[in-house]
Amino acid sequence: MEIRTLQTSNLDAVARELATLWYASAGADAPQLGMSELYAHLSRADAGLAAVDDQGQLLGVVLMQAPRGHEQPFALKSYARDRADRLRERLRALGLDDQHWILEAEDELLQQVEHERGTAGEIVLLVVAQGARGQGLGKRLLRAGAQWLAEQGASQLRLVTDDDCDWQVYEHLGMERVAQDKIGDDPSLEIYVYQMPTPALVKRLS
Repeated sequence: MEIRTLQTSNLDAVARELATLWYASAGADAPQLGMSELYAHLSRADAGLAAVDDQGQLLGVVLMQAPRGHEQPFALKSYARDRADRLRERLRALGLDDQHWILEAEDELLQQVEHERGTAGEIVLLVVAQGARGQGLGKRLLRAGAQWLAEQGASQLRLVTDDDCDWQVYEHLGMERVAQDKIGDDPSLEIYVYQMPTPALVKRLS
């Protein structure tokens, strides 16, 4: 297994994992929805790392955003932005909800935390392929992402998750829940922001 820079050739596999995670009920439309979700995350990222096996098959991915003022050139960000709007328009024309309203709610909560607590690095996306779960790969990818953020000068690290994900693992690592909010009219749908000093998280994951 190797963790290396995310490449364009990995994107279809990442989108398939997102489609399986969040859009399985969409049937034949799930791949497009998964790709739209991926483009949305990539459009905010400054770097990405992929875990691949010896045959080059994707095992997981982590996307990072450097602290404000430390943004990095990232070719896949431009690649995603060039395609994201066109894909969203196509999905709207098909009457498909690509769940970007959830991402917008997450962004609003992150902006609120930044206003209250200052800038920080962010883990934008962390996904482990279904067949690779339960082997500690998520923590390895999280450590790699945190290490990259530390190298960009991020003294603090944040991430946003929701109550449909395994948010308990972040608390087990010692991360602090610094904000939470409900989304829309569904009282059961909540998003959470977790934060921790970046060096402390790297050390905890080592």
